Amino acid sequence: PHLAGAVAADSQDGHRQLFNALCKELNVRKEQATRYCLRNILLHGLLGDVDQDKLDDVVSSIEFWQSCYDRGVGSTVASDLLGMRGRTSPAIEDARRFLTSHHPELLANPDSLLERISCAPAEPSSARVPSLSLRSVHNVLSGLEEPEPGEDQHWPAQRVAVGGRPGTDALAVALSRDNALMATACWTESALEPPPASVTFWDALDGHNLGALPSFHGKVSAMVFSPAGDTLAVAQAGKSVVLLFEPASGAELGALHGHGGGLLQSGAVNALCFSGPSPSAPVLLASASDDKMVRLWDMKEQKTVAVLKGHSGRVTAVAISADACTVVSGSADKTVRVWRIEGEAATTVHVLQGNTERVCNVVLGGDFVASSGFDAVVRMWDRESGELRTSIPRSGAAIAVSPCGRVLVG
Repeated sequence: PHLAGAVAADSQDGHRQLFNALCKELNVRKEQATRYCLRNILLHGLLGDVDQDKLDDVVSSIEFWQSCYDRGVGSTVASDLLGMRGRTSPAIEDARRFLTSHHPELLANPDSLLERISCAPAEPSSARVPSLSLRSVHNVLSGLEEPEPGEDQHWPAQRVAVGGRPGTDALAVALSRDNALMATACWTESALEPPPASVTFWDALDGHNLGALPSFHGKVSAMVFSPAGDTLAVAQAGKSVVLLFEPASGAELGALHGHGGGLLQSGAVNALCFSGPSPSAPVLLASASDDKMVRLWDMKEQKTVAVLKGHSGRVTAVAISADACTVVSGSADKTVRVWRIEGEAATTVHVLQGNTERVCNVVLGGDFVASSGFDAVVRMWDRESGELRTSIPRSGAAIAVSPCGRVLVG
């Protein structure tokens, strides 16, 4: 029988007390901490909802991870940390990067990493290599003790690497909004019947293969996750249909039909983008097509709610605001259009010109619109006035904007 009332146990408080006791053991016994302590301290901290600073102190300690791997529980504790989806902080992200980068070395020889760091000469372009008296995950990752004023910290940009089949071409990558799930689309000519599945899901934290879409074998031109991560929209190269899949099961949820340019113009879908999340607007999917149009789809009803017409060439890029009130499209006609969406009505607000070649990508920032194209120039316009702010030559065709809408990467 379950206990109730005054005699009921406060399990969260119990976990909190165990975490505090194990922290004392770590501080006092150092390398002699018990396997139970090393194996369970993070779990008790998470279940006890302890202060973030206390949890950060544990995961930031190189000595803690060294002891975990020395005592044979490193892989298990690392898996626990990588699986903490509801709990994060800069220190936890540092620890995840550290474990992703150095897990094989820690597994083989926990002492070798620290030995190499302590003996390595400092590079002229960076600050000193961290001493062993400052054994923190952050120091190992950045290669710094304390940065000089104005000096950049050096971070390993690669969190995880995933592998495809040998001889395949990587065509598209999609990342869920919570950064937990990744989808990759690869392609190779194959004589197999049926051909190999071309879309694969991965755990974005540890690179674990989560399976493929068993029913999809085509060449992908675009794919994107819905804001909630429960739907993956996929456009197949040369096709006018958008397919919807459930990542968890791989099941097909539906197909969006509507694009099509007739006999002389293909209706192939080239780009996809979801709106949201927004408390005041439904989630819409924007699709850009060779038929010179952008369509907005209501995801709940799986039907077209607006058609954006105005480009004179095939539409190659699209972006949509979180509230689904603004759409930006780029085209082979070398223009970028900004649209205002009001229900089923779409009005062109700006026609942004200046690109000398086909537009490949567009992004919608907090107060700007940016595009990139085959002319290798990134252009930024003021979102409200449509005036050109700046042009950045010798840039790549791929651009992205940060979640805050203030930082552009290209």
